[in-house]
Amino acid sequence: MANILVVGPHPDDQELGMGGAIARLVGDGHDVLLLDMTSGEPTPYGDPETRKKEAAAAAKILGARRTALDLPNRWVQHTIDARKQVAAVIREHQSQILFVPFFEDAHPDHRAVTRIVEDAR
Repeated sequence: MANILVVGPHPDDQELGMGGAIARLVGDGHDVLLLDMTSGEPTPYGDPETRKKEAAAAAKILGARRTALDLPNRWVQHTIDARKQVAAVIREHQSQILFVPFFEDAHPDHRAVTRIVEDAR
């Protein structure tokens, strides 16, 4: 089975974008790790602690593991430091398959995350 890394700029992006596929991959026996690049905060609703609990609950429901970096929400930048942080996750997890946001996504954080991961792999 494969080690699969699903990278989301914000907690919930992975579930919204490919939750069904994540559940299927886990069900098929793959090791799926969800990587949140930011905390997703601040948002108009909720708070950081609630969002963290919801993200953990979603990962548990899907059967995936979850980890997070601490890049600034709404200000994700394609930097060497960000690439190094992602590369460290890829190395530690020994990811064989990577899923990232669509490279032409409208949200600037999503586009930046895709570039970061592409350069970190």
